Amino acid sequence: MAPTTHQNPRRSSGSNVYRCRVCRGVHALRVCRRFLQLPAVKRLRAVLINKYCANCLAHEHSGRSCRSTARCHICHEAHHTLLHIHTGQPRSSRPRQRRNPPSDSRPQRQSQQRHQAPVSGSRRPATPMDMSPSRSRSCTPILARTSVSILPTASVLIGSDQKRFDVRALVDPCCPVSRIHISLVKALNLAITGIGDQRVCTTEMRSKASKMSKQLLMLVDEQMQTRTPGQPLDPKVQDMFQNVTLADDRWFHPSLVSVVLGADVYADLMLPGILPGQDGLPMAQNTTLGWILSGRCSLS
Repeated sequence: MAPTTHQNPRRSSGSNVYRCRVCRGVHALRVCRRFLQLPAVKRLRAVLINKYCANCLAHEHSGRSCRSTARCHICHEAHHTLLHIHTGQPRSSRPRQRRNPPSDSRPQRQSQQRHQAPVSGSRRPATPMDMSPSRSRSCTPILARTSVSILPTASVLIGSDQKRFDVRALVDPCCPVSRIHISLVKALNLAITGIGDQRVCTTEMRSKASKMSKQLLMLVDEQMQTRTPGQPLDPKVQDMFQNVTLADDRWFHPSLVSVVLGADVYADLMLPGILPGQDGLPMAQNTTLGWILSGRCSLS
């Protein structure tokens, strides 16, 4: 019998269809040893960044076009069981429920409550701290008359090769995970994956000041209402930073933030270089997105 010239598509050197995108081996993702050894959060990141289906782990389609009716065996949400992230608290950290006091102690507590003077509009008696002028008056309006708080923002490109928007992003290392507003997710037509009571998506972020680009796994936020700065500044303040390339050349103009770059990407953004704030100007920090400004800017 003459030898056949048919090649197995799984082992064909010219085909990359069945090649694992995590370890480059020839196997399905669900049996990849490197993938299985990752924690659930990193598995989800690998699936979304490498464009696998989060529902069935297939490589031919995304979660939006998946026809599988299978659901997570643990929470029954629309994602693969290997991507389930346990969000429950351990028993030791759960708050203990207060037990009801013995029946013989209830009349005594009720009698004590009867002898207390009633307090109108409050569940507890007012204390000297509550009635002090420092607590009843806020100093924020007084401070706002002389200076404006500046949050570190950057103008970045968010999306993919098919669709990309120029948006304002807040650089916040105190935010554990990067976030994106739901309106921007819908405008970019990004695929959303549900994990428990949270939803995530993946997208690409590109710097306008350098060649830096990064795939981000972001939480979808429906309540992001950050607006910065609190009030407009004189555009002439921009002239004080002519010697550096600012990450947000409209930092003095109030506008909403639709993206928050959190601690998960903060270390990849920061570069050496700080310009201390002087003469009522905010400080400047060098990043791969350009120089970001933060602090307070004087109105006088």
